[in-house]
Amino acid sequence: MSQYAEMCGRTVNPANWARDIPYPSFFFKNQTALTKSELLHAYDKLLELYGLKMVPDGDQFMKPALISRK
Repeated sequence: MSQYAEMCGRTVNPANWARDIPYPSFFFKNQTALTKSELLHAYDKLLELYGLKMVPDGDQFMKPALISRK
């Protein structure tokens, strides 16, 4: 999660991490180098598997938020 925030020029503030939001653990391995845009997209898709997305939290932070499934 902190790598995602760093790529967006922000940091994750653990104090704003809601207790009902899981801390996902994942990794992926690719065959070719990814651009920053492709890497952010890959993180977005992996976070979706946990029902999460990263959202801005003020000017310098990001935090995970639950997404609703329709």
